[in-house]
Amino acid sequence: MKTIYFFLILGVLSCNMSGQTSVQESAPNELPTARQLRKVLQEKREILLVYSDGPMATQYQQLAQKMTGKNTYFSIRSIRAEQVSEADKKNSILFLMGSIDSNPVLAELLGQLPLNLSPQKILFADHQFSKKETLFRISAYPNPQNKQLPIYFMTGFDDVQIIQQIEQLYSKDWTSLFWSSWGYQVFEKGRCTLLGSFGQKDWTIDKKVHWDFGNPADTILQTEHFIFIGHQQGFSKKEVTNMAQTCEQTLGEIEVFCNKKVQLPKISFNLYSNTEEKGLMIFNTDQSNVSFVKQEVHSVVNEEFSNNFLQKENELILRNLLDKPAFWFLENGLSLYFTKHWQKEGYQYWAKKLFQSNNEMPLQELLNEQLYQEESHLVKACMSGAFVEFLIHKWGDKKFLENYNNWSPNEKEIQSLNQEWKSYMAQKAPVAARRKKPTLPYWQGFNFAHEGYQVYNGYISKEATRSLGELKDLGSTAIAVVPYTYMDQANEPNFLRLTNHAGSENDESVIHVIHAARKMGIQSLVKPQVWLGHGSWSGFVEMKTQEDWDRFFDYYYRWIRHYAMLSEIHEAEALSVGVEFGKATLGHEEEWKTIFRKLRGIYSGQLTYCANWGEEFEQVNFWKELDFIGLNCYYPLSNSNAPSQKDLQQAFDKILDKVEGIAKRFQKPIIFTEIGFRPVEGTWKNPHAQAGDRAFNEVHQRMCYEVVHQGLADKEWCRGILWWKWPSYLAYGKKNKKGFAPYDLEAEDVVKKWFSERSK
Repeated sequence: MKTIYFFLILGVLSCNMSGQTSVQESAPNELPTARQLRKVLQEKREILLVYSDGPMATQYQQLAQKMTGKNTYFSIRSIRAEQVSEADKKNSILFLMGSIDSNPVLAELLGQLPLNLSPQKILFADHQFSKKETLFRISAYPNPQNKQLPIYFMTGFDDVQIIQQIEQLYSKDWTSLFWSSWGYQVFEKGRCTLLGSFGQKDWTIDKKVHWDFGNPADTILQTEHFIFIGHQQGFSKKEVTNMAQTCEQTLGEIEVFCNKKVQLPKISFNLYSNTEEKGLMIFNTDQSNVSFVKQEVHSVVNEEFSNNFLQKENELILRNLLDKPAFWFLENGLSLYFTKHWQKEGYQYWAKKLFQSNNEMPLQELLNEQLYQEESHLVKACMSGAFVEFLIHKWGDKKFLENYNNWSPNEKEIQSLNQEWKSYMAQKAPVAARRKKPTLPYWQGFNFAHEGYQVYNGYISKEATRSLGELKDLGSTAIAVVPYTYMDQANEPNFLRLTNHAGSENDESVIHVIHAARKMGIQSLVKPQVWLGHGSWSGFVEMKTQEDWDRFFDYYYRWIRHYAMLSEIHEAEALSVGVEFGKATLGHEEEWKTIFRKLRGIYSGQLTYCANWGEEFEQVNFWKELDFIGLNCYYPLSNSNAPSQKDLQQAFDKILDKVEGIAKRFQKPIIFTEIGFRPVEGTWKNPHAQAGDRAFNEVHQRMCYEVVHQGLADKEWCRGILWWKWPSYLAYGKKNKKGFAPYDLEAEDVVKKWFSERSK
């Protein structure tokens, strides 16, 4: 039901500056729009990397070759600046790398680009930049030689700094070099100090999408080993002092354990008061992350993560004391071994919970480096901590440290250790549920859709919080939070990856929505979904062989296990184990029951599955395993072009008779986990379909909303409705008038009226 913008929205830029003719003034009227430029890159998929000449040419060439070899989506060609032809400049999508002194192509185009560069300074957006470490990046700007093609570049004063910044972006996510969400970015010492986008057509700075983080960070406290730096207001000296004491105490414990005390470089501990601004500054929205190269920690400290100090600095300390481990889980696990409040309860609690519910990772999987990289960071972390604790218990500190850098167990040792580890964990006292199963009021609300796909307008943003406030004002008591993963083919299993990009539906963004909704008195259903490319859909998933089915369910279980643990840690009221799988449920109910039962051992909230209307909903038989039945309801109401309200009501009543039969058969309440209608002509004919060329018609949408609310008014078996859908930023609804969101349409008034009456 959701269109995923798989490629991040590309910015297009402009600037008006004194001493420089504006792009808007000098450009012809036929300048392409931002949308058109983005489409060109998407369609051509060909990029020419133009790297600098001069002393650093070899390093640039090596970087270009690395980028060329990495790519599987783009056709990338690289060339030295001195070899670029006039035809290349006019007919290629260019990515220019280098300083103004070393890249003559960049120097040639400078007067027609949206900034004023010289060897000593950069002028842009009423700012002057002159520090050696300052870097400037432009994405998807009209090529001055051919304005129908986009041009990209990364430049600055120092080629070494430019190469390092490109390598940093490349190593983290190479796609972001080309699919940038931003039109312009200014970096200083790796930190983004200015970023934003430009208007869709006028090529001037869009003040609504412009951030200036140029104010110097505040050094709050220095200790023997740490420098604590606040990047926003709100950190008290007392709070930071307590944190510093914990860090110094833990560092001392690690040194004693390692029997080693070396001169450690001071660790720069960067503090942020919210994930949105952390993401805008460093393009990382993890609660906490480290840079081994720069000896830095970047952590969000706020009420969303209260009593949940991850102590990522332990990894830096261990790397300095012990160097790289034989297996990554050893460093991860030893870091947690010295962490008191990992995910609030500590790694021992979560590891024991996984073991006693048969959800653990065996040792063979911890040792599999490729699988370890793919697995849930929640699951693998607490498993690593638990196994490291076991090894220290079995071997003692000395032998553990002797094996830390060069351990190479054979298969017999692995099997033996795995059995001993299981016995060790079995001897630990069972852990109890952290909470009683929450009760659900009558749910009335929406699927809360992450529509922005950028930090400033997705789940993690202030815009999303404001949008939730609008839902509260409508009388909403519940939302569905919908993180996605990607599956390439409907009949070929692949590992389902957990998104972690700064502008995506990552864990921290889901946590933010759950937390913000709870503060407003709104409950959350975490509803992870699988999106398929190539025009496919989860209902088409159907493997060719039993072996492939086994792999599919294994991959799916690993993915949904992560969300069960995340939902339990942050106490979401309900979790959907699956959404609209159709062919993967009918005929495979035992596999799903196994997953349901295992997840019960992790998650103590309300459990459901969201079945697609029609065959799946009507025929699947696993509902007794769940707390309530989830129905994604897009049954057609009429084939007529002009049915009366009474006709539509009678049709919906017949649908409700069918739905009620399922509720009575399984003695389970039903929540409409999706139902929706676009504001288009004849929206009742095929509610889930794309708008196509149908004309905008909010009256038809309103009629269907009225029919649904009227039909459900007195149905005791129905315990709620979550309309599809409501955007994370409200401007999206205005830009997409034929989308499902009823924001600022007649249907919104219907929702408010019925929600208000239901709440009385």
